[in-house]
Amino acid sequence: MVGADIIAILLLGSPLLGALTTMGLCKKPYISHTVSCSCIGLSAICAVLLLYTVAAEGTVIHINVLQWVDIKGLLVYWSIHIDTLAAIMLIVVTFIALAVHIYSIGYMSCDEHIHKFFVYLSLFSFFMIMLVVSDNLLQLFFGWEGVGLCSYLLIGFWSKRESASTAAMKAFLVNRIGDIALILGIIYTFIAFGSFEFAQIFSKLPIDATTLTIICTLLFIGCMAKSAQVGMHIWLPSAMEGPVPASALIHAATMVTAGVFLLCRLSPLFAYSATTLTIITVVGGITSIFAASIALVQNDIKKIIAYSTCSQIGYMILAIGIGAPTAAMLHLVTHAFFKALLFLSAGNIIYALGGEQDITKMGGIRRKLPFTYSAMLVGSLSMIGIYPLAGFYSKNAIMLTTYSAATPESWHIVYWLGVVITALTAFYSIRLLNHLNKNAVERKVYAPPITMKVPTLLLTIGAISSGYICTTLGMLEPFWKNSSLLSNQQLTAIPFLSILAPIISAIASYILYTRMPWAPERLSVKAGFLYKILVNECYIDKFYNGLFILPAKAIGLKLWHTCDEGLIDGMPRGLASLSQRLASGATYIQSGSVYHYAIIIFTGLLLLLSWTLIGSL
Repeated sequence: MVGADIIAILLLGSPLLGALTTMGLCKKPYISHTVSCSCIGLSAICAVLLLYTVAAEGTVIHINVLQWVDIKGLLVYWSIHIDTLAAIMLIVVTFIALAVHIYSIGYMSCDEHIHKFFVYLSLFSFFMIMLVVSDNLLQLFFGWEGVGLCSYLLIGFWSKRESASTAAMKAFLVNRIGDIALILGIIYTFIAFGSFEFAQIFSKLPIDATTLTIICTLLFIGCMAKSAQVGMHIWLPSAMEGPVPASALIHAATMVTAGVFLLCRLSPLFAYSATTLTIITVVGGITSIFAASIALVQNDIKKIIAYSTCSQIGYMILAIGIGAPTAAMLHLVTHAFFKALLFLSAGNIIYALGGEQDITKMGGIRRKLPFTYSAMLVGSLSMIGIYPLAGFYSKNAIMLTTYSAATPESWHIVYWLGVVITALTAFYSIRLLNHLNKNAVERKVYAPPITMKVPTLLLTIGAISSGYICTTLGMLEPFWKNSSLLSNQQLTAIPFLSILAPIISAIASYILYTRMPWAPERLSVKAGFLYKILVNECYIDKFYNGLFILPAKAIGLKLWHTCDEGLIDGMPRGLASLSQRLASGATYIQSGSVYHYAIIIFTGLLLLLSWTLIGSL
């Protein structure tokens, strides 16, 4: 285990070392990306070795690296805790991060601050790894906040754009709202259990149901913000203002999946709160169908993929709510590969077309960029859940669980909701592909460099094979041993509609946009009100702007004029004005005339004499 301990420390320390080295010494582009990619590559190798140690050999790695808190018996360490859940998450984080690092070499090659971008990517990876390997809530929160900070820096990387700075601030503020709930949940957890460590918390279950419901609900609200669930999702589409590699890292392997990972890590705790699980199911289901509906009518390629992320994360949250965290984790793994693939493929297209993001102006991609189109096709079909791609295994694992968990009273509502979600996903995915495939006006296309193609190819392989590897080959058997998704026989027992619905929807989308190109415009006119709502993203941004932003801005301006300008700035300004007036008055005395000075001297002597005489009486 000594060797495994060293590997675990290297896994965590390498991205931090890469960030610090790039920040301090390597401002030349070729040195900065070489150092950063080498360090994250070392972490990926370490993650593979640790997965074998943990999953194949059935061991758990636990290292207390440094003492952090020691207050009246409360002892908290900086720890590295790697079990099967952490091990598979580390594979996802490090491999997606490595792909994004390599991709950034080509995509960001013309940016003068590329070394700073690699610093942010490496720090992002470090904080996410710190979150995953934590064995207590305090260390997890440290990684949680670090990921939030780095997301702010990456989203607002092109800070000269006002839209990028606004999007970064929006992401930061929305996540701070969720973090308030998370902090309260962590504090209440400590009060109830007397510890921040997961093992000790789980050992003291169950406790009072009301207390447990409050704790779980607060923790879930924190996850809602981080994982962009309905009501707190507004930062995610706006985050597309950042560079494409940042979007891929935030949406695929880190930021948004942190909430899902926390729910899975604390699943023994949530299992005792039926009320919170119901809330989780409802929120996840609403988010998934809400985001998928908006994706149907968007024309910005990055926004379509962003809303699909909201929808897919909601799908995972839904699975956790019905008591299937293992199925949610499987979908998290496959989603990481096909979603990162979609983002990087979109980045190839945007790069090739000189920054164009409108899918209605992207025709002819299959002919001009056959490799990128093929990658986009694989990613889209995997997200739809077409056999034998990765998404088929994870999506149908969730569908099987929703169908099996249904009671006669529930009428399989969650299962039917899942069917609708898969159908919507298929529709907007094929719509995107159809726009990429249609004829277009000839325009100059810039071929993506090899550093952008290689990561795309690797992620294509992951989007094809990750689901099969995770389920059929039993690589994760120690982790999935209590899950119904291990056996192929159970997978084939899924109600046929779960597989048929996305296929029918995909065919309908293909016919609508290929054989009947006039139909979408007519449908949008007929569905006028609904279409307008969806195009404007349900006006949620405008609603929040009117309810919170404008009143807060008005109050801030009033306080600024009254307190800042009137009181704080007014006092020194008033003293300065008084001094100026006194000095101005004194200038009348200094006239330069001898008779004026004589009168002043005579008056002064007269006053002095009078004072002396009065004092002697």
